[in-house]
Amino acid sequence: MLTICKSIPIESNMSKIKSVLCDFNKYSTIQEYVTHCQIISTSEHKQIVSFEVDMFQTVSYTLEFDLSFPDQIPWILLDGGELIKSNHGHWQISELEPDLMDVEYNMTIDFNSWIPDSMIQTVLDEKVPDMLQTFKVAIEKELNTVSPVRN
Repeated sequence: MLTICKSIPIESNMSKIKSVLCDFNKYSTIQEYVTHCQIISTSEHKQIVSFEVDMFQTVSYTLEFDLSFPDQIPWILLDGGELIKSNHGHWQISELEPDLMDVEYNMTIDFNSWIPDSMIQTVLDEKVPDMLQTFKVAIEKELNTVSPVRN
């Protein structure tokens, strides 16, 4: 079982960050390693989302996200297929100062079959900072997008 926790400062507000992080339909266009992402179901405060990602091999899994918290997006694994035994974690959004947030990604993962921890850690150490940077660019771009003036 491995845990990774990384964070990045993002110039935006909490609601915009949460909006982009929860826009699962755009994940495959924002994150290059996400080859498919589909919302399976939505209820008042939960979304069940299936992912297909290309890490060290193609991995498919389904997570349940709890969207009821204003500053956190926790998830749990519902189906890890043959490879993933457990996956839980959260996004934590904390205000550093007005319109500057610290966005933390925290995940614990375990696999059904033996995969060397060093291999998984290397992949996570490479992919997670890239993922955070890509989300940062998407969020800051979204915040700076100005709607055209209509007459």
